[in-house]
Amino acid sequence: MKTQLKPAREVFKGILPMDYSAHNKEVDALWAAYRANKPPRVPMVLGVNCRYIMLDPQYNPEGVCFRQVFEEPDLMLEMMLRFAYFMQFHLPSDRHMGLPEYWTADVLCMNTYEAEWFGAQREYINNDLPDCRPFLNDDNKNDLFNRGIPDPFARNAGFVRDCCELFKCRIQQGYAYEGIPLTAVNLPALMGTDGPFTVACAIRGASEMCLDLYEDPGYAHELLNFITEATIVRIKAWRKFFGQPEVTPDAPFAFADDSIALLSKDMYREFVLPCHKKLTSSLGNPALRGSTHLCGDATHHFATMRDELNIFSFDTGFPVNHGDLVQTLGPEVSINGGPSVGLLLQGTPDEVAAESKRILREVMPHTRRFVLREANNLPPRVPEANVAAMYAAARSMPY
Repeated sequence: MKTQLKPAREVFKGILPMDYSAHNKEVDALWAAYRANKPPRVPMVLGVNCRYIMLDPQYNPEGVCFRQVFEEPDLMLEMMLRFAYFMQFHLPSDRHMGLPEYWTADVLCMNTYEAEWFGAQREYINNDLPDCRPFLNDDNKNDLFNRGIPDPFARNAGFVRDCCELFKCRIQQGYAYEGIPLTAVNLPALMGTDGPFTVACAIRGASEMCLDLYEDPGYAHELLNFITEATIVRIKAWRKFFGQPEVTPDAPFAFADDSIALLSKDMYREFVLPCHKKLTSSLGNPALRGSTHLCGDATHHFATMRDELNIFSFDTGFPVNHGDLVQTLGPEVSINGGPSVGLLLQGTPDEVAAESKRILREVMPHTRRFVLREANNLPPRVPEANVAAMYAAARSMPY
């Protein structure tokens, strides 16, 4: 039986009292000035996805769980658009807000997508977010090599492709959400990567993978190289599926690899840096300045990644000393960071504002390439007032 959702206008009854047209003009001017390295203040962005509304009963009164949206593609489409609608009127930041002219749809993948593609089984622990247990143990750890690189559209990737096709079909049928047409499907996560070392930790186990670096370095190299080669094959196939060039000579390749926070500088250089170089040179133009997303505190690798990979834009996590970081990397490097999600979740608006201003005071004398954001990915039930307090702090402190 198809799951029925209430209209977004019934679920989200309160909206931010702002002049959306004026806000959007301010945002456009701010980002133009930022690109020219002359921003009048520090911009603010948010890393947030549909779990923010799905795991909060006030925004998900039907109690729809992640298992359901992965089993009903049309339900996924509607839930993703409910989240998009929510973001147009809630959680202020420096992005366009208010009713859009059209919607673009996301196919939900979550951070299990690569582990699943390599053969892990998806689980829903306590009927919550999807997760995967490591499946490469000491007895079967070479099986992955024996099976070879997976088909780029196998396993969960086939489901994602089917969702993309379904969403495109809905566009052709004139699908509209809250009276606004759906016009495009966004590129799915399978066209990117969470990073070879992070994927290795997901399918082998973080402790086991770290032990392999010491006890079986040959295997560690082989696994990381295999993951890297397979990732390149998958991304090129998906680019072709979307009518894109397999290699983008006019753009760098952006990637993530959160788990490198576990590694020393020497371990990163020996085991992971060669994989990152292969990714960036095989999929984009490494001569162009690139970007990376790294949760946690991986700042001890940033200088190496700047110098060896030409990365000049870093997402950061927690804990990070932002003032020291911007001085160490220099004024040309963009750093995105801010208050911890713990403070945003449990603190008061005054506490959030104070912490945001403290961070801004640390960085503003040394750079115009800082962007304020949560550290890192906004969890459900963060009070909207706390996000508003962070945004107000950014707007209150001109350079």
